Amino acid sequence: MLTLADRASGPDRRRAEQPARPEPLGRHPGSDAAQRRGPLHEWIGAKGENVWTVLTNSTGARRQPLVLQITTAGYDTDSICYRQYEHGRGVQTGEVDDARYLMHWIEAPEGADYRDPDVWKAANPSYGITVREDFYADQLTKKSEAVFRRYFLNQWVEQEDGWIEPSAWDACRGDVAISDEADVYVGVDIGRRKDSTAVVAVAMIDDKLHVRSLIRVPAPARPIAIADVRGDIAKLNGDLRLEEVIYDPFLFQESAEIARRRRPC
Repeated sequence: MLTLADRASGPDRRRAEQPARPEPLGRHPGSDAAQRRGPLHEWIGAKGENVWTVLTNSTGARRQPLVLQITTAGYDTDSICYRQYEHGRGVQTGEVDDARYLMHWIEAPEGADYRDPDVWKAANPSYGITVREDFYADQLTKKSEAVFRRYFLNQWVEQEDGWIEPSAWDACRGDVAISDEADVYVGVDIGRRKDSTAVVAVAMIDDKLHVRSLIRVPAPARPIAIADVRGDIAKLNGDLRLEEVIYDPFLFQESAEIARRRRPC
């Protein structure tokens, strides 16, 4: 049994002597209860860093503060949860020197086959005791690969869900050879702050689609510059024979108009 309490007196003393239990802190992160006990359950669902900031700031005056975080893996690498994961991994490997931070994280090995029962067992210490193999086998038929890997293998994934399985996408790998004589079509989708930007060139060669892509990922406080995307397309136009550029007008309509005006007759 884990008891989280500080040295208190009076009514607080009586509460401190009772076993602690997880309490939701998201609604009232500055409450006294949040300052006395710090269990964070399902940390992946936390929005922003307000809870973390208020909770950790409030431990300064405590004699033996303890913040306990419990969560499964997620998909948003621009989050407080992922930054805690990276910090903890750094502590585990010795890359980060932090004697006050202890992390115990169990996940399936990177690159392991998520459909393999041995992988399920490696990522779940209670495998066969509280949760049986037939449960995982059943969920494998009902959940997408990304969801299965997050919740049952505790692996971080690149997106919450997707219309194509990553394994099916990986099977399309091959040598891309687009000559300057091929008819090339380009697709453009812009994401400035929270999503990536993609410029994808496609050509049909010998009955196979050859795809070349350029992906720009925004950094915190550094959104994608649309002028750079126009430069990417101009370079493709200089290297290849572009037949058509297809784009989502959201955030790119003005750039498309600029390109039309500059296009030689």
